[in-house]
Amino acid sequence: TPSPTVDLGNDQNICAGDSVLLDAGAGHTNYLWSTGDTTQTIYASSAGTYNVTVGNGTPVSNSNSLSFDGASDWISTPSISVGNEHTVQVWAKFPLPTTADGHNTFFSDWNSGAAADVIHLMFHDICGLGIYDQYESGNCGVNGAFGTGYMPSSVSDGWHIISSVANQTTTTLYVDDQLIGTINHVITTPVVAIGNDAGGNGVLSQNVGSIDNPTIWNRALTQSEIQTYMYCPPTGNEAGLVGYWNFNEGSGGTVNDLTSNGNNGTINGASWSTQTPNQYCNNCTATDSVVVNVI
Repeated sequence: TPSPTVDLGNDQNICAGDSVLLDAGAGHTNYLWSTGDTTQTIYASSAGTYNVTVGNGTPVSNSNSLSFDGASDWISTPSISVGNEHTVQVWAKFPLPTTADGHNTFFSDWNSGAAADVIHLMFHDICGLGIYDQYESGNCGVNGAFGTGYMPSSVSDGWHIISSVANQTTTTLYVDDQLIGTINHVITTPVVAIGNDAGGNGVLSQNVGSIDNPTIWNRALTQSEIQTYMYCPPTGNEAGLVGYWNFNEGSGGTVNDLTSNGNNGTINGASWSTQTPNQYCNNCTATDSVVVNVI
């Protein structure tokens, strides 16, 4: 298959109140605009630079996600050890829901030590994208919270993959394949819950809305690997992959771990959905941009 090409043409000038059609060209299997749109064309009515990435990959078959709309919705998993080198990833649909606690927690263990609250990946309502370790001082003025300051309102609507990479003494956070920030702290407590802040001590109201394809690795993925799995999901037998659930069961109360580790999860309240992220394997891409000026 030839590599794709894309040409958005010359920069555009429009009058206030008007719009211009931007066309990435026909024949590609996937499109991703800087606006979050995934169509061949978009209308631009605001000044700015508009980017599009087109690809020719093979669409991934993905039938289901899970919706954590209730305050006490979560998935319980066996205790999954991560250590000081690990990666947790999950696809989330934005905008995230407003919760009673104000936060959205993707991986957690509310059952460490003396009822400690430990979170491996979250959006905090004050500290943004980050992690949480209750008995530490934190880095953003909130006890226990370590954040990047990057808020969910900065993420365009639609599906995005969120990653937290712990590498001995630091944790680096990504949205899609973009590095958001690095924190001088790591979480070493096992994961026992997905989709909320939960564990043996109960469930807090930090549900995440619709998510898909959570994965847990016992090694620090590189930015290049994060980009690879953004386009094409793992198969389940990759080195260092200790938990992977694609939610394609579509019914019932169990989500199966696609690795050989048997970390099947139990659904508590979350509901099945047919809304899923679009992924494309063997996806060669090309990118172009155009500037729109309002005069």
